[in-house]
Amino acid sequence: MSVHEDKRTGALVVKIRDASGKQIAVTVNARNLSEHGIAPAAAIGMRHALMLEQALTLRVRGASAAEDPCAVSVEEACERFIATRMCKETSRYSYALKKLLAQQLAGRPVNRATREDVEAIIKKLFDEEKAFDTVLGYFRDISSFFKWCTDNDVVERNPTRGIRLPRRPRRAPRYLSDAEVRELIEATAGTPIELAVLLGLNLGCRRGELAGLRWADVDFRTKKVRIHGTKTDAAEREVPLFPALERVLEPLRSVGSAFVLAKDETGKSLKSSGLSTRVRRFRDDSDLDLGWCLKFLRRTYGAMLLKSGYRMEQVSRLLGHTSIEITQRWYVQLTKEDLLASLPEGYQGVSAETVKKTHRVEVYGFPVAGCRLQVAGGYQDCSKARKAGE
Repeated sequence: MSVHEDKRTGALVVKIRDASGKQIAVTVNARNLSEHGIAPAAAIGMRHALMLEQALTLRVRGASAAEDPCAVSVEEACERFIATRMCKETSRYSYALKKLLAQQLAGRPVNRATREDVEAIIKKLFDEEKAFDTVLGYFRDISSFFKWCTDNDVVERNPTRGIRLPRRPRRAPRYLSDAEVRELIEATAGTPIELAVLLGLNLGCRRGELAGLRWADVDFRTKKVRIHGTKTDAAEREVPLFPALERVLEPLRSVGSAFVLAKDETGKSLKSSGLSTRVRRFRDDSDLDLGWCLKFLRRTYGAMLLKSGYRMEQVSRLLGHTSIEITQRWYVQLTKEDLLASLPEGYQGVSAETVKKTHRVEVYGFPVAGCRLQVAGGYQDCSKARKAGE
């Protein structure tokens, strides 16, 4: 059972096999439509072909075509639609249409679907606490299906037109606390992703920037690292080389590879997808329950800078953001209490104004770029401040 287009005449032809297995070919025209109880129209299209196909199927099965000549099921229309899609999309469309839409219509033909049916599907998905992107993907699949049905005269009106999903909920920025960072550093020690984690925490690089970092970009003399951005022009930047990271990189720069994160002993570059694969394998094999990814390292770096007294404009430049608004969107939830809590012992009682003037503090158990605090008596080393607090 199928619908074809006659290459010679351009007319649609319905082919179906009867009970004996003999193939029957019926041209979709006004006369054949009238014979099977289907009202012809001035413009005959795929919708009429599917209706005729259904009528022939009912007749072959011994049923009357007058029962419901317009009954084109979701499954049948879905098969036609999926045939026009790419192979890798078939399973996605099959779930959205054959399961979600078919369950909602409960046996009704596809041309009886209403806007309320689509809204009910969306509400059900949200009630099941599906992710917003998941619901959006299913809605787009159903919309594409009904648009195809409208273009091919399977339905007269697209029931998804005019439906608007709720606004995407803004996700709270997630970054690791000092305790979680220490736990992550200890867990990754001696693993293939140890250096990637340290680089992400101390440089705030994106995934592609980490994979493309070369030894030539690391200047041990000026204590700076050149980051070649992968997203925008603003991503081209220089970030400070903190002493803790310098101590880690110093013995590694004589390995011979041009890339800091080499793929293997040959020194070839590591692709960003390969870096993500290493992180994913570590998470699968590890008992560490932090729910982290490479983006968390970058956000933690930005949070650490703010807690250390960097201004929002400076953090925006060091992260390679195109505007300060992007930085504020992710880090504005760092409250005054968060900043005060980041101070070492003995300085918990300083004012918020002093916190804003703080230049650099001790982070994650090792000194970062001098570890200096601005206090009433001038600049003092954090280790001294801690001893004074004790």
